[in-house]
Amino acid sequence: MTESKAYLKKEWLEFKRTHRLLAFCILFAVFAILGPATAKLTPLLLEAFQADFEMQGMQLVISEPVAMDSYMQFFKNLPILLIIVIILFSGSFTGEFTKGTGVLMLTKGLSKRKMLFTKYILWMLTTLGGLFVYLAIFMGYTAYYFKLTNLGGFFAAAGIYLIYIWFWLSLLLLMSVIIKSAGIVILGMGAVYFIFSLIAIIPNAEHYLPTGLSQGVVFVADLTVIKDFLPAILITCCLNIVLIIASALLVPRKEI
Repeated sequence: MTESKAYLKKEWLEFKRTHRLLAFCILFAVFAILGPATAKLTPLLLEAFQADFEMQGMQLVISEPVAMDSYMQFFKNLPILLIIVIILFSGSFTGEFTKGTGVLMLTKGLSKRKMLFTKYILWMLTTLGGLFVYLAIFMGYTAYYFKLTNLGGFFAAAGIYLIYIWFWLSLLLLMSVIIKSAGIVILGMGAVYFIFSLIAIIPNAEHYLPTGLSQGVVFVADLTVIKDFLPAILITCCLNIVLIIASALLVPRKEI
């Protein structure tokens, strides 16, 4: 336990010293501000070009923006932030062995399993912290621009999306164990997403896939829709457990 705490502290200090933490917080804060601002400014931009559209025979119907428009931007930006998180952490564990720093930690008594799960804890804490910053700033600006509505559905959708993020972090954990290169880890994550996208073409398949949990705006608009995605929620939670257990079983065999 002492070795794990020391390693976690070392990882956290490295995360700050390399300015990745600062970049992480800035990105989440910028996207949080952009969401409500985009929802507020888009109708104004469309109105500015309305005459041009009318000259081309197109009639624009511009409605007053509401909180739901801001919520849509919130969930549109989350996949981008998730990709950034995956890229940021993709070489975290594999790099310990390619750079040789992992060997040093192993000689000091830290097992591969403890090393892996210490990394995972850091990923989880950092992501949760970033999401908290994102959510807090976003809600503040949305409340400033619009009258808040559908808050129950919004927070439920945000919680469901968090399960979706946990799935990808758990998959990243396993990929980092079985693959040596950070670049191949990213390609592997992309391949899994591509497979899910192909399966989602089947009618109602999204109700059973982890990717179905990313449809946040659907849940905000109609909270009762969540019951249709209960299988996806349960399957995703079970997959998270399976991925973590598989990582724990396989990591002792990882070559130094």
